[in-house]
Amino acid sequence: MLTSGAASEDGQYFFLVVDGGATDNEPIELARTALCGIIEQNPRDADTANRAVLLIDPFAGKAELGRQTAGTFVDNLGSLVSTFIQQTRYDSRDVLLAADEKVFSRFMLSPRQQSDTNRPAITSAGLAAFIGFACPAFMRYDYMLGRRDCREFLLKDFALAETNKVFGGPWTQPQRDRYAPGMEAGFLPIIPLTGTAAQPQNLDEWPVGKLDPEDYRGAIEERFRAILKAATPPTKWLKLASWAGGLVSDGLVADKVIAAMNDYLSEAQLA
Repeated sequence: MLTSGAASEDGQYFFLVVDGGATDNEPIELARTALCGIIEQNPRDADTANRAVLLIDPFAGKAELGRQTAGTFVDNLGSLVSTFIQQTRYDSRDVLLAADEKVFSRFMLSPRQQSDTNRPAITSAGLAAFIGFACPAFMRYDYMLGRRDCREFLLKDFALAETNKVFGGPWTQPQRDRYAPGMEAGFLPIIPLTGTAAQPQNLDEWPVGKLDPEDYRGAIEERFRAILKAATPPTKWLKLASWAGGLVSDGLVADKVIAAMNDYLSEAQLA
């Protein structure tokens, strides 16, 4: 989080806040450097790796292609800003290494899409990943999906070669049967599952029809007017113009947001 500002005479503190995700959403290189130094490299082989960076990313995968039709100047300007943000959020090399099954110094836990459907892996991907806040059923589905995927990751993927020194020696067959039932031959889990954590996790039904964007029309319009008011310089005529502009444009803004929500719900088979 980046901040800057100063205190006023009455003791209030005004400051600018910028989410760090706007420039570096996944500072993987910083974590890697903290483990091995600037010029060194963490051991990558399954039998020698002794430290790793674990990336937990709900939206890992290929990026959207973006606009593919002619747009207005404002549309193109928005796309340009989005491009700058996406280009600085993470290095594709880091994600590729985390996804490489032969690299054991980087691991990635992300939602797994079901093989028998074209639906997205998680329900909350729409509206720049904010649509989940509008529907408790979406948040619950994604939470339960996270529990299941985390269990599968620890049970099958988060592993090293059984000859790796971190295990302190070979496991007995009863230990393998109990703590590594789904593990590939020759590998052992870094974090064995025990107790209730080892139990299979079930998913909710795909939450179709659980969200009606029109329910939020009034709240969207009210929020837009509040933002417009807060962003207007404190002069009488400008505030009057802001109030009038809000009355005229809040419906248009709400229409655009609701249309975007409906488009996503249709595409994700949630409508």
